[in-house]
Amino acid sequence: MPHKALVSGTLLANRYRIERLIKAGGFAAVYVAQDTRQHKRCAVKETFDPSADSAEQFRLEADILAGVRHENLPAVWDYFQHAGGLYLVMEYIEGEDLESHLDMSGAIGEELVRDWVEQICNALTALHTHQPPIIHRDIKPANIKITPDGRAVLVDFGIAKLYQVGNNTQVAARAVTDGFSPLEQYGQGSTDARSDIYALGATLYNLLTGVIPPDAPSRVATDTLIPPSQYQPDITPVMEQVILRALELRPSDRFQTAEDMRWALAATLPPTSPTRQTGVLRQSAPLSATGGLRAGTGELLAGQWWCAICQARNTADAAYCVRCGAAAPTIEIDLPTRIIPTTASGMLRDVLPAPPAGPKRHGWEIMAGPAGGVLLSVAGRPGHGLVACGERGLVLVHNHDTWVALPMATSYTLHAVASATGHIWAVGDFGTVLHFTNGRWSVLQGNVEDSLHAIALDSPISGWIAGASGALVDLRDLMLEPLPVRRGQIRHIAIDDLGDGWAVGKDSLLLRLVQGTWKARTNATGWGDLWGVDHCGDNDAWAVGANGLLLHLDNTGWQVAQDLGLPTLRAVAFNRLGEGWAVGEEGALAWFDGTDWSVHAERPVPTTLRAVAWLNDDEAWAVGDHGLVMRWRR
Repeated sequence: MPHKALVSGTLLANRYRIERLIKAGGFAAVYVAQDTRQHKRCAVKETFDPSADSAEQFRLEADILAGVRHENLPAVWDYFQHAGGLYLVMEYIEGEDLESHLDMSGAIGEELVRDWVEQICNALTALHTHQPPIIHRDIKPANIKITPDGRAVLVDFGIAKLYQVGNNTQVAARAVTDGFSPLEQYGQGSTDARSDIYALGATLYNLLTGVIPPDAPSRVATDTLIPPSQYQPDITPVMEQVILRALELRPSDRFQTAEDMRWALAATLPPTSPTRQTGVLRQSAPLSATGGLRAGTGELLAGQWWCAICQARNTADAAYCVRCGAAAPTIEIDLPTRIIPTTASGMLRDVLPAPPAGPKRHGWEIMAGPAGGVLLSVAGRPGHGLVACGERGLVLVHNHDTWVALPMATSYTLHAVASATGHIWAVGDFGTVLHFTNGRWSVLQGNVEDSLHAIALDSPISGWIAGASGALVDLRDLMLEPLPVRRGQIRHIAIDDLGDGWAVGKDSLLLRLVQGTWKARTNATGWGDLWGVDHCGDNDAWAVGANGLLLHLDNTGWQVAQDLGLPTLRAVAFNRLGEGWAVGEEGALAWFDGTDWSVHAERPVPTTLRAVAWLNDDEAWAVGDHGLVMRWRR
């Protein structure tokens, strides 16, 4: 017997008055209602499947949505039983779902789709980094709504699951959507965050072409996936690369995180777009670069640009590489980018307090962010200078109390940077490895397809690089040699003067480098995520991580040090005197005087600080979210 829909005016739980039915399926219905207590509209989801499994599924959906707060996810504020039915009350999202938009208007333009999907990437990052992680498992145009103000909201968590390492996985329901569900969701393996990446890639494909991609099982024997540009020639080559990578059948070949995919989408912005122009750097002379690794490549002629991905030469008017489709770098600048003491402005105005008037010589001071974009890493050490890198290929070098932008060699995000006398190295998305020396960039070619997040040098042309999915790459005399074994997600590497070192990463990952060989500490558990590590003298090092963790290495091994009551610490660095700074979320600052750690009494900002480095023994620099740059002087 079919379920009878609730009539308009029905009052549920003496609070929610039904206005109208939105949609109904075999076992559930969704209504628009009025919350008579809060005097605002809401959505009420009703399930009328009486089974215990259905009740558990519904409870799980309520728990999932109630446990995460994000602007691109619907807010949930009530869950109850009434007259044999189960009800979930959530924010009513005004607007149209993208499946309806496709049905009415056909394929959608790349600029709009990019913006919406970047917002969904932000929502997925919130879900996937939740503890335990939440996997949506049903991303498709029908489950993305666009509000009148352009906000993309991911809805319908009916088959979501809570993911835990091992077999302890709590699943709300088992289902697939042909064309959007990855192979592992058909029972070919366990689903995780990368399953949502596949579905989001399929959603991108569908929105830009109007065509649903073939279902995953049909692609196994002979891949039937037609490149989206064959349906829609206006799709840019770089956007097509993002889609095809997200739609890889093997999870290890996809983007490993939603944040990686968001950064890749940001790199698809064309050079002429207003957003891209905020990162334009101009110089009076054209960029001269040399490949350095490919015989016979020679130098670029005036009016050409060098592709940071495949090293092909391109004419100055080419917006995309003729060989691989990568976006053209912007490589001209009228004046060098400089960072000088100033009040917080631009993006920082709404989130940061203004610094005290006048120069401040004995503490941290907020500096203006770089004109070229957001910085993600700063590195260096006393005597070697400082270098910073960030979004859209931005690289800055410190020069006489200012920061000067180098010509851009790529438009991809650069996540980590390192320097030695006369040499600068930067690594980033799509396995990008850049080397700058003698005023020129070169691009290292190697079989590295990971998003690279860490680099440390043991000589000007040798060191180690690590990727987001756990790849370790030996950089040896300008050659890249990926190790065959992945050790887990590595977030930072530190190497001492003898060439030995440490690497730290997610889930208490702690690796030791001795005489060129990496070994994992088998008893490194229970510490949570580790974010940074640095040497503080012979056989002495510190690592920092989740919940303000401070780990100390001495003659007896790694030990948990004092608890300062800080939030997650993201980076740590020491000068030649054995003094150090640790920085982290919520503007956390901790000072090491050579013996003990103490909380820095003054927090100039409430935003996350991502990296810190020393220019000399009396001056340190830190960078953080919202383009934040700070300096400390003794």
